[in-house]
Amino acid sequence: MVAPMSVEDARTRTPLHPISPAALALVGCATLFWAVYPHLTQLNLDNFRDMLENHVWGIRWQWGNSKHPPLFGWLTALWFDIFPRTDFSYRLFAALNIGLTLVTMLAIARRFLTPDQQRAAVMVAIVIPPLGFVAFTYNANSAMLPFWAGTILFYLRVIERRQWSDAAALGALAAGAILSKYFAGVLLLALFCHALSTRRTRTILASRLTLLAAFVFCLLVAPHVLWLFRNDFTPITFAAAGQGNATAMTQALRQLEFLIAQPLYALPGLAMLGLLRRPGDGAPLFDLGQARAALGTVKGQALVWAGLLTVPVAMLLALIVGSPLTSNWTVPVFCVVPILLVLLLPAGIAARMRRWTVGLSLGFMALMLAISPIIRAEIIGRAAVNAAVPLAAIATAAGDLWTASHDGPVAFVAGDNDAVYAASFYLPAGPQVVRDPDLSSQPWAPADEVAAHGLLIICSDPACITAWDAHLDWQSEALGSATVPTVSGAGGPERYTVHAWRAVFTPATRMEQDQ
Repeated sequence: MVAPMSVEDARTRTPLHPISPAALALVGCATLFWAVYPHLTQLNLDNFRDMLENHVWGIRWQWGNSKHPPLFGWLTALWFDIFPRTDFSYRLFAALNIGLTLVTMLAIARRFLTPDQQRAAVMVAIVIPPLGFVAFTYNANSAMLPFWAGTILFYLRVIERRQWSDAAALGALAAGAILSKYFAGVLLLALFCHALSTRRTRTILASRLTLLAAFVFCLLVAPHVLWLFRNDFTPITFAAAGQGNATAMTQALRQLEFLIAQPLYALPGLAMLGLLRRPGDGAPLFDLGQARAALGTVKGQALVWAGLLTVPVAMLLALIVGSPLTSNWTVPVFCVVPILLVLLLPAGIAARMRRWTVGLSLGFMALMLAISPIIRAEIIGRAAVNAAVPLAAIATAAGDLWTASHDGPVAFVAGDNDAVYAASFYLPAGPQVVRDPDLSSQPWAPADEVAAHGLLIICSDPACITAWDAHLDWQSEALGSATVPTVSGAGGPERYTVHAWRAVFTPATRMEQDQ
């Protein structure tokens, strides 16, 4: 079904440029690059164990987590239900997330950019940090990317076509963005404000299309909202204040840092566009007329709201709720920034330099792969956070201590977060992580199953078992300790010591002993 289209809609509806096959081929190359490059340069999946945490949350299949909504964890768990639980497989999943975003970016770009300009936009996207060097770490920020881009795409399609299917897709993708991270509310607020700003979009806002999009959105988000009520809105609290209790000065500095980071993120893209220019090429430095013509339309204004005005909207909301900002929250905002930057490049230059565009893109990726051993040595040698900690080896050593004295796989783990998150990912059974001795608030760890399988506790400090031994429902036995050497060339400690215990959940036994 198609909603009625006014004379104004028909008059302002412009034909779409074809999507460049060369641009799609570059996206394919970039997807492979973003799977291989981090695999060559990183010891662990990421420094802050975000990707390990995704797996831990995902295999619980809960409607929420302590920090974030559940969708990106579910997608991670679903991926590993199909593909092997290895670092490279995970890298490929993260890279496909980037690739899907870039394909969606091209679907948006065909409204504003010629095929030659689309190739330039992919080139820009490859070098902009939020769409690669930051996004290859799959976490709540990068998980928003395809949903954020898809929400923008179908918002534009609703404006263009007024079809029920587009409105339903808009609601579903907006729900996906929110269920990835609440920061996506900034995009929805920006698009709502855009819808109020023009007569054409106000008529759509007042139509049944909006009701359909809202219904689909609410239907998909409702189970998570119910979970929030049942769990004291824990992730909402984290989103508002979980980054630390900031003073007014700290908030001001973080706001300034957040604002300055956005143009800095875009600078590599501008630099790559500059490499397409030649002295005396007969074109203006920036084609402001082209940019004004494209962005002056209703759809162009929507792109500005989604790509530029989300930044001040985010800053304002952060001030209202008192939350300090982090610059990498804007990763999904950059899904349309390459389009905005390429609109400044004269179209004639993009056509004249089409081979350079492809060559620069491939050359950049080849260069980064060539110097990847140097980058890896620098990252591991600096040993920031977990960059040089052999997490996979630590998890394997703890698993070996278990199997040396007990039959059966490790089904549940507890202890130091870094070690147990690694154990959940690297041990064959993919064990569930137990936060603390109280199982009543951890439905992913049923008491009868924990009692049947036992619990592997992994710590670097032998005193950590005290908390479990002090709890009446648990009894533990020491499995011993192991030493894990660091990798060659790594900074930090030369070795890591792993202590392991098997804890048995026996509430009835303890009750009898007390009596």
